[in-house]
Amino acid sequence: MQTHPVRPPVDRSLRTHAYPQRWLSSIALLTPALYASLWFGLPLAWRYWRSVMAWGAHQLDPALHVIVIGYPPDAPRVPLLSIDVAARMPGGMLLAATAALCATGFAASFIRRANWLPVAYLLRIASFTQLLICAYFWLAPGTFPYVPQLHLRDMFVLHGAAIAVIPLVMAALYYPLDFSLLQKAVASLLVLGYFVFALPFVMLLHATIIHHGSLLFLPFCYFLLGGPLLIGLLVTLYTYCASWPGALTRDRDSVC
Repeated sequence: MQTHPVRPPVDRSLRTHAYPQRWLSSIALLTPALYASLWFGLPLAWRYWRSVMAWGAHQLDPALHVIVIGYPPDAPRVPLLSIDVAARMPGGMLLAATAALCATGFAASFIRRANWLPVAYLLRIASFTQLLICAYFWLAPGTFPYVPQLHLRDMFVLHGAAIAVIPLVMAALYYPLDFSLLQKAVASLLVLGYFVFALPFVMLLHATIIHHGSLLFLPFCYFLLGGPLLIGLLVTLYTYCASWPGALTRDRDSVC
């Protein structure tokens, strides 16, 4: 009896749909709809962001308040937000303890690193980055040009920019995959909704670190808890959505 070889099962979530008109129509339908929802829902989202940030700032310190910034005055649809966290220079004890902890973490990242990759690399990068920051504050403590209010404002802008490009990212990287229109819509709303929901909590995370620490940890927040954190969240959510079973391509397409 003649048998036909069968290829190993293919993860359909990683396959581009065989009919380009299907995923092109998904782009044409979903991308404008997502941007329309952002445009009309942004004022409501802004009120949510401000309320959560005001509550979190009060929990952090009753003296802290949310600042509404109109800069640039005509660029965004809603004003920018920040928190009036005080700028405190690090003391000698904090500087020495942080440097010692970072040096220990950097050295530990070389010990049996093959057993705990990629965490060892992440620890090495974080420790080395903060160690350089400690060296800067030790050599030139009075020349640091940044203040927490501007940092939080920039984080608000960065997170808002990430929200604005999510529909384009999904259109370019997710809609061509083997999913139904409903799956693509749900995935897009999941990713977009998560970033909208998480924005004030990311802001409060930065404010908490700077308030309880000092300016010593502001560059760490900027370089590691800014763009890299948002990229990591986006990749994680995209990977989760891409792991869903495909819905359009038939099983017979995987058989020779």
